[in-house]
Amino acid sequence: MYWFFPCNNYHPDAIKALVYSAYEFNPEFKPICVWDEPTVCAPDLKKWLEDRGVLVHQYRSPFAFEIILLERENCFIYETHGCVNFGHRDESLYGMWSKVDVTLVCKELEIEDDFVLVTDPDCIFVAEYDLEIEPDILAVGPEEEPYREWASGGIYVFNVKRMLKDRQKFEEFVIKNYRDIGYHETLSLTEFYGFRNVDHISPDWNYKPFWEKERDYLVSPVDRAIFRSTPKLIHFQGIHKPWNNPPMPDNTDMKLYCDMWQEFLILSDELFKFKA
Repeated sequence: MYWFFPCNNYHPDAIKALVYSAYEFNPEFKPICVWDEPTVCAPDLKKWLEDRGVLVHQYRSPFAFEIILLERENCFIYETHGCVNFGHRDESLYGMWSKVDVTLVCKELEIEDDFVLVTDPDCIFVAEYDLEIEPDILAVGPEEEPYREWASGGIYVFNVKRMLKDRQKFEEFVIKNYRDIGYHETLSLTEFYGFRNVDHISPDWNYKPFWEKERDYLVSPVDRAIFRSTPKLIHFQGIHKPWNNPPMPDNTDMKLYCDMWQEFLILSDELFKFKA
């Protein structure tokens, strides 16, 4: 299966740990890094990826550029520590929308597969890929637990042909409704197609370590049961990322998966190569 992940000025250690974890559990993957073309990333990382059988495809989202112009024209201003920071916002948007543009990348690369897997770069695999899901449109993971009507960008499965067919209407919808849905690429997809019309991936495949603490507040036995199964893709969403060394919440899941991430990073120095 083709597996895509974006690289948009992202921390090299995060990319290395992710790629090694994918190789460890899913060496049959056909990995493609969507490399944001104008972004000045470390050339060593590009070589590291290519040496391990990852296709690095240089790409800058033209639709993200349209959104950036729209933001500036309408004075949507992103603030970092109280300061206007268009640059940080721009790069974030390019990274987000390069995931949605994976269907366009498939077209550029003449990939004929009907379905492809897409993940965020702030993840690690901890199990073999076993999703038997072939969505009519796309499949998304949950943003929070229990599963409410809000999807997360940690993982997707795209029906390439269907999403390419809808692409022009999708772009028109986003531009028209931008004030309501903002820059969030996953929300844009679920608003366009309708949350109940897309497939939903098990929380195991978008597990966030801070859920361990939140689980204590779940009252329903059904909700507790849903989130008791074994995580398979860990998504370090938010500020608590192991490569940033922030203070970690006091929960065993966060320590467990940060330690696992560190082990993957160390092992990534080995010269391995995907079979595909």
